[in-house]
Amino acid sequence: MTLPWIKWYCSDWLADPCLSMCSPATRGIWMDLLCGIHESGGDGSISGTVGQLAHVCRCTPDQFSAALTELQETRTASVTCNAKVTARNGSGNATVTVTCRRMQRDAKSRLQTRERVSRHRTKYLAGGSRADGNGPCNAKVTGEKPEARSQKLEEDTSLPPLETPGDQAEGKPSKTKAKRKSTPFVPPTVEEVQDYAAEKGYPNFDGQRFVDYYEAAEWHDSHGNPVKNWKQKFLSVWIKDAAESNGSENAQYEALGLRYPTEEEMRRPGFFPNDRMGMGE
Repeated sequence: MTLPWIKWYCSDWLADPCLSMCSPATRGIWMDLLCGIHESGGDGSISGTVGQLAHVCRCTPDQFSAALTELQETRTASVTCNAKVTARNGSGNATVTVTCRRMQRDAKSRLQTRERVSRHRTKYLAGGSRADGNGPCNAKVTGEKPEARSQKLEEDTSLPPLETPGDQAEGKPSKTKAKRKSTPFVPPTVEEVQDYAAEKGYPNFDGQRFVDYYEAAEWHDSHGNPVKNWKQKFLSVWIKDAAESNGSENAQYEALGLRYPTEEEMRRPGFFPNDRMGMGE
């Protein structure tokens, strides 16, 4: 069987000392001969008269005879002939066989592999059994239509078995972690908001405004997300917004239930600009 491709090692072609001693014309004829040997599908050689091989190499018989002599002298190829071939009698009827030793070795290796596989299949197709008890070779089912795979997932035996209601009834410990139960959100009252604000240091915080704001949005924030923790909203949104407000400094302090210090207080020795002063002081 002829392979649809040929192994071509560029580094070997360029580094071959025997081939490097040949002329460019001989190297070109030798390349055409290699292609002809490959297409013939034989054992790495090609045979024919000088005229026939010259036709394969697309050159004149004289050119082929000169190249053949050069290939033989440099031992680039193995050449056998039933008569001496020269440039003068190259057009005669002498049969010439040109062999590429590397392609001959590759062809021999493929033949041995093919014969070994054939003996292996013949042995088990005749009724022999494998040593591991798997039955005959699978060569006889190679051409059959493959069976459709089931769409159901196969059970993974590496995973622990699922807990059944009977196991719970018998008091067996659960093998899976209990899921965290989410508690439903309960809106706070105005008193709860004011008590929490006072606990955090903001006794004059307007709890009614806080509750009215979220009740108008059915307890959804400005992004449309449901409120799950009103205390977190109080700390991260309301107190932060009051501190970053664009109003006057007095308005910022009053929003937090604090009093902005007077100029006289700020002139006192040891006064720190960030001191907070209660509204009642």
